[in-house]
Amino acid sequence: MATHDREYVFFGDFNEVREEAERFGSLFNADEANVFIQFLGDTGLLDVPLGGRRFTWINKSVSKMSRIDRVLVSSNVQNWFMDLKLVVLTKGWSDHLPLIFHNAKLDFGPIPFKCFNSWLDNGDFISVVKEAVGSE
Repeated sequence: MATHDREYVFFGDFNEVREEAERFGSLFNADEANVFIQFLGDTGLLDVPLGGRRFTWINKSVSKMSRIDRVLVSSNVQNWFMDLKLVVLTKGWSDHLPLIFHNAKLDFGPIPFKCFNSWLDNGDFISVVKEAVGSE
């Protein structure tokens, strides 16, 4: 990766967490987490934020949960797609929960008109709106 100026997207089961909060019901190993964090730092890969749920793997008895499934992207991918999101869906037949990876840009532009209910009580409201629309 260091010798190629390219865009990278890696996804899958990394079997490792970055911090204790990413595990529930099982032992957290700080040394292994530090190795994973060092790997991310050395490669410059960014962990796409997770939404929907906190964990991506759950055992059958729901006594152990972890965030081990991830999407890692190179920084230039993150620069092109500023709103990348990873959403965890409801558990199906696998112990790994399904993920949706998408660019969640929801900017619909400026709000064309804002109205407060209290303005409707003002007798001049309709004439002010008509005047404003006619002035453009």
